[in-house]
Amino acid sequence: MPKSVLVIGGSGFLGRHVVKSLIEKDYDVGIAGRRNTNSPPGVPFYRVDITKPEEVYESNGKQSLEELVNKYDIVINCAGIVSYSKRKSEEIHSLNFCGANNVADACRDKGKPLIHTSSAAVLGPSSNSKGKTEGEILQEDDAERFGPYFLSKYTSEKSLFEFSDWTKGLKFIIMRPGSLVGPGETSTTKLIRTLAKGFRPGLKGGASFAYVEDVAKAYASAADKISEEQSLDQEVYNLGGHNLSYKKFFSKAEKVLGRTPIPVLFPFFLLNKATGYCFFVNSKKAVQELGYRISNLDKAIGRSIQENPGLYGIKDFKPYFSSSKPFAAKAQTRQ
Repeated sequence: MPKSVLVIGGSGFLGRHVVKSLIEKDYDVGIAGRRNTNSPPGVPFYRVDITKPEEVYESNGKQSLEELVNKYDIVINCAGIVSYSKRKSEEIHSLNFCGANNVADACRDKGKPLIHTSSAAVLGPSSNSKGKTEGEILQEDDAERFGPYFLSKYTSEKSLFEFSDWTKGLKFIIMRPGSLVGPGETSTTKLIRTLAKGFRPGLKGGASFAYVEDVAKAYASAADKISEEQSLDQEVYNLGGHNLSYKKFFSKAEKVLGRTPIPVLFPFFLLNKATGYCFFVNSKKAVQELGYRISNLDKAIGRSIQENPGLYGIKDFKPYFSSSKPFAAKAQTRQ
């Protein structure tokens, strides 16, 4: 079984958790990205800009993206930008679409399997609390209507299937994380930080809230799968979590924080064409095939705050639940 994995974007929020999960499974891991932040000891870092695949750096021994890809058995691409701002449309397209295509090109040319990070955003809104399954994706005009982030993820997925259809040479798994909960600068973190300051955003709609460590472990399982199953050609997995309205999510976070915030208007950082919709995700396939587990959300929020209370604007934090009890993930058996 191949035991080496190159994680592109492995210094980012999701990427560093993926790296941790791979190391726990004894994979030989390398990290590639534009900047190195807190790489684990003994894990090599390669400076790479996937939007400029031919560019080389002295620190890499002047290796291009394609040459780095060729050194590893599996490539996981976690690089990307999550933003709903139209002002960043050029940057979003460059990294999420062009950069992702460059990684896919390198993997195809060198015959390396790819695990690609997409987003549950490509599924679009859902009125069903069970959420959308893998095949229920947006139409391209709807993705464009929701904004550059949605369009970049939709078109990058479309390109992967086209690469595979044209050449029959790209083996890949697409991962679609939901709204991640964890100690990183995400929209979910910003919402919790707003609650911690004593204000409850008047936000309608909802999302599928997933603990970042659960999602990262699913990536490690996908690495097992893509290396062990010779017949696997292309696969897609939704990695959602708790399908909740923002109102219910706020109630859970407030319980963890031990606060009752004052209602306020919409948070400026979430105002976009998707505001007010419910983006619910069905993750049953990942549960069954990857052993994906969905943690208790209260404890996921509490553990995230405990890990970095300053990120949430909190000095002293004591969760309402006992920290001496094990943080157990509960398998999602139905949606």
